[in-house]
Amino acid sequence: MILIKRNVLFLVCFLVVAVVLVLHSFLNIDGLVGLNDIVYPTQKIHSYLMTYLNSQGEKIPSSLVNDDGTWNVRIICEKETEISQCEKSIIKYGAIIQQPSPFSFDVAVSRNKIYDMASEETIIFIEEANPPIDDEMNRKVSKSILYDGISDWAKNHDGTANFTVIFTKDTLFGEAVQIIRKHCGYYRDNIEGIPVTESKWYNSLIVIIDEDEVLNLAREDKIKWIDEVPPEPVIY
Repeated sequence: MILIKRNVLFLVCFLVVAVVLVLHSFLNIDGLVGLNDIVYPTQKIHSYLMTYLNSQGEKIPSSLVNDDGTWNVRIICEKETEISQCEKSIIKYGAIIQQPSPFSFDVAVSRNKIYDMASEETIIFIEEANPPIDDEMNRKVSKSILYDGISDWAKNHDGTANFTVIFTKDTLFGEAVQIIRKHCGYYRDNIEGIPVTESKWYNSLIVIIDEDEVLNLAREDKIKWIDEVPPEPVIY
């Protein structure tokens, strides 16, 4: 009887250890990476672009498709990734680079290769290269940006510009930061000496982002309004 109890206890201990090891490996406990942190390739494709990929052609804008059948998309890479490494991840799918910028590439690529490109670790997001100005753009982006261009005072020397971005009321601070980073931008974390934190933000951020990326940013569901920052006051 005692021997049976010992065997049962040994078996239970073995099973517990095995379960812990499996969970440790699967969830990567040391790195605090769990199931919610897994990013699937389809999550790295803009919802609008995904809609076009799943359609039969009736909703696809002409600006997206070239005469040879390739699609014009923008590939955004991890900032920590060397540009050459990102280029390799793009070129191996037969994509033709049309316009590179610091961390993104406008490319022409076969429609059926877009899903494959999204599986690359160096690529964090894929979207339209030249989204058309539609009703949503007119609701979310100031007319001066859409039709007059970005003012000089809002531009930076590296091709980025400074924008005031207002998010919907239900947007959490962490969500807002993730959206900005997905579009290879960042936010000003200190305004006039006041740090911008989760407890001190009011659904708006000053965002620094590539000039050409602002229209794709506006297509995010959590974005309510985008305008360029006002000019610095003139002191006489």
